[in-house]
Amino acid sequence: NAYGVTSDSGTIDVGGGAIPGSFTLSPGAIQCNSFGLNWGPGSTGADGYRVFRSDSGGVFNQIATTTATFYPDGSVSQNNSYNYFIRAYNTAGTRDSNTIGPTTTPYCPPTVNLKCNGQDGPINVTDGAICSLTWTSTDTSGPTPCTASGGFWSGPGPRAVSNAVGEPSLPITSTTTFTLICTGPGGSTAPLDFVDVVPGGSPLPGWIEIIPK
Repeated sequence: NAYGVTSDSGTIDVGGGAIPGSFTLSPGAIQCNSFGLNWGPGSTGADGYRVFRSDSGGVFNQIATTTATFYPDGSVSQNNSYNYFIRAYNTAGTRDSNTIGPTTTPYCPPTVNLKCNGQDGPINVTDGAICSLTWTSTDTSGPTPCTASGGFWSGPGPRAVSNAVGEPSLPITSTTTFTLICTGPGGSTAPLDFVDVVPGGSPLPGWIEIIPK
């Protein structure tokens, strides 16, 4: 690696006592934006640990120092390959763990945010009013990655729509649900986002309520 030390139980002995003992690195939870590392119960005699990472087969660089026997690397990106090793150290020297990887992080699942009249709700509209539907999404693919269904969209549904656009609804005169679900390399938005239009009653948790007057 870039530091000139083998990453499979490599050691540097500077004298003056026992260097840290052998230990094993294992992967933890791996997500699109985080990579968990575990090496418990750790290295006997270690004062601390330095975390090294190689991105996409490149050189190893130190990314953190810790006294714990785990590390959640939150600086990774989706669909990228990583290798890791841990270097235990004390005043007598260092010892390296095994190297794990290459491991590729998954794609992030898409997100979507659907609004009516620029709000997440609850809001009120008069009977027969038109709702201005707008939405944004992330981590989608293709020119029309989202599917609009239900409700009184201005066109027939379900149908494909782009990932950031807006359109007016047809007049709202009864209970209506506007639904939007988007897809990408990481799957589909779950849960989907929707605007629920309920004449009268109280808002339901996580819903946008539009109450015709």
